[in-house]
Amino acid sequence: MTTYLQSFRLPIEEEESLITKRMAENGGVYGYIDNAYPCGLFGSKGLYEVHFRNITIFYGGNGSGKSTLLNLIATKVGLNRIAPCNSSELFDEYVKKCSYTMGYDEEGVHFRIPNESRIITSDDVFDYILAVRTNNADIREETERGKDKYRTLKYGETIKFNGMEDYEDFRMMVLARTKSLSRRQFLRRTAGKEVRMQSNGETALSYFDTKLKNDRLYCLDEPENSMSP
Repeated sequence: MTTYLQSFRLPIEEEESLITKRMAENGGVYGYIDNAYPCGLFGSKGLYEVHFRNITIFYGGNGSGKSTLLNLIATKVGLNRIAPCNSSELFDEYVKKCSYTMGYDEEGVHFRIPNESRIITSDDVFDYILAVRTNNADIREETERGKDKYRTLKYGETIKFNGMEDYEDFRMMVLARTKSLSRRQFLRRTAGKEVRMQSNGETALSYFDTKLKNDRLYCLDEPENSMSP
């Protein structure tokens, strides 16, 4: 495996100046700041710089800064993302002060961040699971309505095609009366087919299996959610 990122450095020494500057911008001589996040989160832990290997794992208790660190890295190097991350009035300025070095190949040439590299969060996985459930529920409702519609189109009065305003109903009638098409096939064509649901953990694994590709850089935030130890 390729180590695309070699190191990432946090601007701990510049946090005070960032806060002071923002306070002055907010209130002049009466300067204030509502939220200094992420300043003060890492310096107290002695974390100034991270050096990476092929796979690097951040671990710690709730609120220790794991997700924040991943979000800083992902934002700084420009990884694609779906779910937004926690932010603050200082977050973007903090990101600008962060720095990183890329890994390099056998000839000493620095790598670039591969296209389609991304950060995947637990929110992405849960949103996918909820979206699949909602989609399946909609399909079930549409399928129930489609049974009555199929019966009417199949055995009811013939719809005459007098113009484009009749086209959709006429097309559905022809489809329903196609001898080679069963009711099940008709309903799947018109209502759609449900996505096969598994347990949350299995669905999460399927999600990762679909999203993760070779030769990419990924930040995974809480990938163990929904997984049984």
